[in-house]
Parts: sequence; C-alpha cells; structure tokens
Amino acid sequence: MNNEIKQGNIAAAHPSPWIDEKTGVIHWYYMDTFPFTLTVNLTDKDSGAPIVFDPEDEIFISFFDTKRPEELIFTATCTNIPEDNTMTIDFTEEVSERFVPGKYSFCIRYKGEFVRTIGANCRIEVEKCH
Repeated sequence: MNNEIKQGNIAAAHPSPWIDEKTGVIHWYYMDTFPFTLTVNLTDKDSGAPIVFDPEDEIFISFFDTKRPEELIFTATCTNIPEDNTMTIDFTEEVSERFVPGKYSFCIRYKGEFVRTIGANCRIEVEKCH
C-alpha cells in the first residue's frame, strides 16, 4: 500500500462574509464571527441634500428567517451615528449561532423625526462549510 500524498489543490472557501455581486445576496459560513458594517447614505428628496443624523436618531437592523418571516432572529440598534454614516454590528459567536444554515432577510429602519424603512428584504444566505 502506497501512503504517499500527491500534491494537489484543496477547494478554498470564500472569504466570509462575502456579497454575490450578481444577486446582491450576503453570504457567510455558519458560526463565523465578523464585523458587519453598513454605510447608510440618504438624501432629502426635495433638496437633494445629504441627510445628517442627529445623535438621538436610531437605526434598527432587524434580521428574519425567510421560512418563518414573523420570526425575528436578531435586531441591532445603532445610535450616535458618526458623520460618515457607518455602523458596525459585531457578529459575535453568540449572535452568529442564531443564524443556522439557511436563508434570511434583513430590514433597515430609521427613527428620527419620522420612522422610515430605508432597506427592505435584503437577502442573506448562511452556508455550511461541508
């Protein structure tokens, strides 16, 4: 019996998380931990001027299971949004374990003077590594 290992290539994983550029779907592997960073740039529909968030404004990013859309998996609340409108959610081990392999969606709501939905039914797929 020959125990020699021949040189070859092992299939590499995608850098997790990643966005499918054709579909816009965000993917990651189950139990991966990472910072999830969003930049929200809004403009006033009348003046075209950029909307600047006040310190007391809030942005809620809510994640749902697409098989059970009434089931809220996780919500992150962002306040004191910096001038570059960038918010980061830490997908810690505790947060990541809520997303078993499957399909999810997330919505983004802004609460300032009014409550506005600014992102709806954005898609996510969590994959197994095997």
